[in-house]
Amino acid sequence: MKVKLRVPATSANLGPGFDTLGVALSLYNRFEFDTDCEGVAVSGCAPEFAGEDNLAVRAWRAVEALAGARPSGLRLQIDARVPVARGLGSSATLLAAGAAAANIALGRPLDDSALLTLIAGMEGHPDNVAPALLGGLRASILRDGRALSVEYPVHPSLGFCALVPDSEVSTAQARRALPPSVPLRDAARTLSSLALLLRALETGDAALLPWALDDRLHQPWRRKLIPDYDLAEASAKELGGALCISGSGSTLLCILPAAEVPSFAAAMQQRLSGSPHGWRALPLQADLSGTTEES
Repeated sequence: MKVKLRVPATSANLGPGFDTLGVALSLYNRFEFDTDCEGVAVSGCAPEFAGEDNLAVRAWRAVEALAGARPSGLRLQIDARVPVARGLGSSATLLAAGAAAANIALGRPLDDSALLTLIAGMEGHPDNVAPALLGGLRASILRDGRALSVEYPVHPSLGFCALVPDSEVSTAQARRALPPSVPLRDAARTLSSLALLLRALETGDAALLPWALDDRLHQPWRRKLIPDYDLAEASAKELGGALCISGSGSTLLCILPAAEVPSFAAAMQQRLSGSPHGWRALPLQADLSGTTEES
């Protein structure tokens, strides 16, 4: 049996939504699974991940185990467009694809809630896997062994621009950069920003975004890990975009009116062209479909 899937990139946190918010974006990895084979073979990835250790294969096996099915032979082809270790949810695409594809191949014994709980447990947190699997802007938690995710609207008048350098920031490195605690006033300020952010995204009020993306929980420390952060932030502000770190970085995400995204991306590409860090400015929009089966 063959299963073909398209899975979107994701951006977690969105400033004040630390370890809570994630949005699916119109940048995709594509996967083709084929069970008409012996053993396991994976193409389109690094050689060390071309077997059972591949996250998509591990998620497939986890669904088989949960459904009580025998392990199948598996051939997987990956067309990867989501940059790795850049804060755009590349690992989440693998987990969502493997779990969803196995579920389809087995006749869909698991619902979305069970799939989400499974892959959130494998990832360790649900902020990227929830939008990768389900699409849209989502607030998610993993508590007492169960993942729960709710969707918030993103107004169609808003768009995104991802600024992607050629340098990586690992999740572990970004975690180590954080302090063990923050002052109560900083936590309260971040919560107020989060409330504004959800309203701004729902209504399309771009004027709220510079206020709404203010964060005191993680960005003041992680910005130091990202080359040219100050230049990108100043340029985005001058050009009318509100900027935050995508996930743990190194990608930066700008939010602004969708009609302005193409010209904004071109201008940001020009502003960052003198940097040695190979920045790419990618115009994007919110993906509302999540993991999608293709013919």
